[in-house]
Amino acid sequence: MNYWLIRNSTMCLILAGLLCARRGEAAQPDIVADDRDQYTLFYRHPVNRQLFEQMADPSFAYRLGPSSGPITALSDVTMGTQQTIHAASQSRYHGWFTADTYIGVRPVDGLDINLNLLALNPSASDGYRASGSVHPGLALHLYHDLFTVDRSPVRFDIMGSDLGWVTTGNGLLLESTPLEGVIGVARWKQWELKYMFAGRAYWYDDDYETISLSALKGKVLANFVNWQKQDPPAGATPIAPGFEASAAPTSYPSGHAYYGTLSTRFPISDRLRLATEFGYRVQRQPKVGAMGRADFIVKEGGWYAVHLGYQFRFYRAGFGPRDRLISPTWSFNTPQQQDSYVTNPFEYLGISQAYDQWSHTVMGEARARAPFGIEVYADTELWVRYARSATVPQFASFTAGGFRAPGESTNFYYQSGIRYYPWSKLPHRASFSVSNKQVQAAWVVTDAVERRFAPGTYWILMGEAYL
Repeated sequence: MNYWLIRNSTMCLILAGLLCARRGEAAQPDIVADDRDQYTLFYRHPVNRQLFEQMADPSFAYRLGPSSGPITALSDVTMGTQQTIHAASQSRYHGWFTADTYIGVRPVDGLDINLNLLALNPSASDGYRASGSVHPGLALHLYHDLFTVDRSPVRFDIMGSDLGWVTTGNGLLLESTPLEGVIGVARWKQWELKYMFAGRAYWYDDDYETISLSALKGKVLANFVNWQKQDPPAGATPIAPGFEASAAPTSYPSGHAYYGTLSTRFPISDRLRLATEFGYRVQRQPKVGAMGRADFIVKEGGWYAVHLGYQFRFYRAGFGPRDRLISPTWSFNTPQQQDSYVTNPFEYLGISQAYDQWSHTVMGEARARAPFGIEVYADTELWVRYARSATVPQFASFTAGGFRAPGESTNFYYQSGIRYYPWSKLPHRASFSVSNKQVQAAWVVTDAVERRFAPGTYWILMGEAYL
């Protein structure tokens, strides 16, 4: 890959987005620091803040909780089984239930106390409640208009410690990752200044700190990242997954990886969006990364919807935060993760120190309603990735997912099936589907794993209720 070609192509995408920008996106509730993907057809899970604003959204009219008053609540309840078609290891969730419950209390305007309780049991086969658990997330949210500039208020928000599923920029460095920490946001007109400090991201010893400035309601965003980590010195063995909890936090000297990124996110029309991100790691020998994404979405009459997407990623060798080959790990592995793509920076950063990497991903989701409450659906992802050695002498390594670097691979992921809606105007449903990937989880769902999805051929039977 030619670095100058990558850089110039990325800048052309950014300029094209700026020149073609239109105000065509559908209005969404004003949820501060809302990192959910607005363009996929995956289920958009609630966020653990501003529950009253979410409940006031017309698309939440079926929810039972009030949209005003001192207290509200909502819950997504699922049960199901994932079974392998061929003789292979079962998914951890081969007989599960979840109750993803959110409670919001607003004693006075400007103060929200939000509690997310995720109750789950991954397997009925373990015995009655043997592996059941409850995972709490508490979010305290303070917000206030500080003063007025040009007849418009400057609003300040501070919230923590449950930050939910976080994406920075358009996902070049961090995408759809559950984090805890603190966020402070100052908003004025279409400008936003945000600070975030989050604990564990992709490794047991890292912290993720960002300062970002966005304009045009997030359509253009400049971001500075301080990714703190503890790289083992040459000759030392990195701590293996499974021993992270016992690792002393001061085992190795602390280090920093500093980044500057520029992102754009523009609707070209009501149905087409172009997004770009260009990243620069500040080092003695600066390294670059880039991504571009295009999304086309159609929703007609409520009876069918289609999303087609494409994304390109490039990570120059050394762009990742680690200066050693250290596999990242994912420490919260629940069925909710199924509503995301396999293509994720997590998959690239573990081997980034030694390899130039680039990839092409084509995404597609489709939904179509048939008579008698039946819906057919399909979610697909075609991921083609490449890695080129940047070391002399060259050597080979493997990711936890089985990708050999240097090398290339092509992977196709799918989930397809039917859903039955007993009540035509309510989202409660039962479904049957077939998939070739499921969430990877250990005995305890918070045990760190090196692989986000387990391969195989599964049939999945589910019941879902949205309260």
